[in-house]
Amino acid sequence: MSRALAAAEARGHGAVILLGDAPYYARFGFSARKTGELVAAGPVRARPPARLELREGALDGAGA
Repeated sequence: MSRALAAAEARGHGAVILLGDAPYYARFGFSARKTGELVAAGPVRARPPARLELREGALDGAGA
């Protein structure tokens, strides 16, 4: 996970959003804050996506 997040940041991504078990991914800094209103497209029905901002403010307004 650390390598993937470092690669995303190196490529200039502002945030990473994933579908998964938020309590598990919390250890890597992910949370549902700012993504609680987002809904996954397609057949996936999960809890709100977890997010990790790589650049502060990258997800401002995402749940609006």
